[in-house]
Amino acid sequence: MVTVSTRALVGALGLAAAARVASAEPEADPAVTDAASANLAPTGRHGIVVSATIAPGAFIGFGQRGDSGLSGMFSLRLGKVASSTTIMYAELQGGGLVHQPGADPSMPSAPKPAATSNNLGALLVGALHYVAPSLWLRIGFGFGDYSRNQEQVDGILIAHEALGGVIGNVGIGLDLVRWRYAALGLEASSSTLIHHGGMTTMSGLGLGLTF
Repeated sequence: MVTVSTRALVGALGLAAAARVASAEPEADPAVTDAASANLAPTGRHGIVVSATIAPGAFIGFGQRGDSGLSGMFSLRLGKVASSTTIMYAELQGGGLVHQPGADPSMPSAPKPAATSNNLGALLVGALHYVAPSLWLRIGFGFGDYSRNQEQVDGILIAHEALGGVIGNVGIGLDLVRWRYAALGLEASSSTLIHHGGMTTMSGLGLGLTF
């Protein structure tokens, strides 16, 4: 009888010790958990985020205003960190191209054709979301303006046209280098403006700096 009681007592003490060891395991530190999540993107930032991108690109026009050609474009974004992987932002973007038809070789004395400059500017709001630690996607919508100017060689403006409309933008980016809260990355984006003269698309691939 004494033997049975001793065994029961030893077993109870063993269970109590195991329970104490299990309860003594450290709980996850919330700060560490948050830091691990924030490390996904945007590199643990909080508050305001500023981004600037410049890129070579291309204009493609459809409809009545079908001007197309190589161009340059820029993007400035002011964002607010919404979560460890998402930024809500407002964006100012623009771009343009200048092209001039060649002179008619059969009429060497004729004045040179007028140069045409095409410009697109837009103000958008959107969201940027990291799908991987260094890879993000973004989408935005807003209002834009497409202008078309024709100028003679001496700079005299002979024709001007401005077309406003709604614009949508999509983009993808890859953070190449990170240092503290700054990131240098490669970004591709495309914006399409719909106006009463048709549709104009501006696309580009360039470098962006975020801090």
